[in-house]
Amino acid sequence: MQNYSPYQFAIARILTGVLAIYIGLIVLDPISLHAPFPIVAGLWAHLIAGACLVVGRLRRLAALIVLLSICSFLTFPTPLALAVLAGICAPFALMLLAPAGETLRLGLPGTTIFAKLRKMIPGKASSTLPSAWRMPGALAIAALLAAAMLTVLLLIYSIPAPLSTFAWLAVATLAAGGLNLAWLFPPRPRPAAQSSQPIVFFDGVCGLCNTAVDFLLNVDRAGVLRYAPLQGENAARLLPPEMTADMDSMVFQDARGVLHTRSEAILRIGVQMGGLWSLGAPGLLIPRTVRDALYDTIAHNRYRWFGKKDSCRMPSVQERKLFLM
Repeated sequence: MQNYSPYQFAIARILTGVLAIYIGLIVLDPISLHAPFPIVAGLWAHLIAGACLVVGRLRRLAALIVLLSICSFLTFPTPLALAVLAGICAPFALMLLAPAGETLRLGLPGTTIFAKLRKMIPGKASSTLPSAWRMPGALAIAALLAAAMLTVLLLIYSIPAPLSTFAWLAVATLAAGGLNLAWLFPPRPRPAAQSSQPIVFFDGVCGLCNTAVDFLLNVDRAGVLRYAPLQGENAARLLPPEMTADMDSMVFQDARGVLHTRSEAILRIGVQMGGLWSLGAPGLLIPRTVRDALYDTIAHNRYRWFGKKDSCRMPSVQERKLFLM
């Protein structure tokens, strides 16, 4: 699905893991001292699977374990309860069916070795960069329909707790995973005129700035932004001299040609990209002196905290069309 952020799906995955852990804790507590060992072991497997969903490891296997445990340990006394429990299972089905490769996954010892071994298997090598991940549109629509149907059931019928609590958490998770925020906050189109292109000017030798550029390259799926080092010829031509002399501030030229610096630049970049990143727009309501104080603290210590390169960042072959040196 175009412009759907892998970070948005990662948030939905974390919420799904929290839901699984919550269900496991509620079910495990009253029976842990009386149930046979296989049932208790199954519930502990359920909790571990929920934790795996939170950290983003073995997502599909973890989702399958939670689905099986819900079907095994929870009862369906009425058709209404069956429908509600089907809705509660829907987020885990979404996690099971969604493609692998989203972001916000905890790196664990040994995972690099397994990744190298996986690449050696024919047909198994695939990119796990956020920029390579796509959410199937049909799956997102199915998640939204499930959220809508579950909401209708909760509003029409009186569902007892904790089932209703589980169901509302499932609604929130399905909405987070299915609703493409780019539909509500579309990225602002890039103007054809070179002079009004949205451009991110960054310190080309700063480790933090280069990491930020790598992040923007991954999440700017619409290809709205262009990038230029503050040390380059384009920055000297397009920016006032005081902005190129002060390397402590990232500079953003928006689609109207207006220049923004410091915290203003960071927030305006998010608005320009649209989708999930537009949610940072309310930060513009915070007094700029407060925002810039935090920005300046990081900027003044960026070389010491994040390192300094010997020369400016050189774009790869795929990135060259996005860079204005």
